[in-house]
Amino acid sequence: MRDALQGPALHRAIARVVARHLDPRAHRVWIVGSEAAGTALPGSDVDVALEGPTPVDLERLARLRSDLDMLPTLRSFDLVDLRRTSEGFRREALRVAIPLELSASG
Repeated sequence: MRDALQGPALHRAIARVVARHLDPRAHRVWIVGSEAAGTALPGSDVDVALEGPTPVDLERLARLRSDLDMLPTLRSFDLVDLRRTSEGFRREALRVAIPLELSASG
């Protein structure tokens, strides 16, 4: 079975979902990990890094993950709030990252 969403189409869909949950003017979002590095396998999860002025509320993160899981893909999502990580982790995660453009229209 082939995923309905892959590559840039998947990234745009992720950005639309994130923009419904987080203020696009205050948050930045990246695809990181194997998806960004181009080494993802068909069953790899998609690592999504988020950063805003303050840590994202855990309930909001759970709702965001739930909505991402509704996307037409066989892949799962791993969210990381960079405000809740060390500076070293942040640097390493963003070393190879694909920035997502969030639109206020969601």
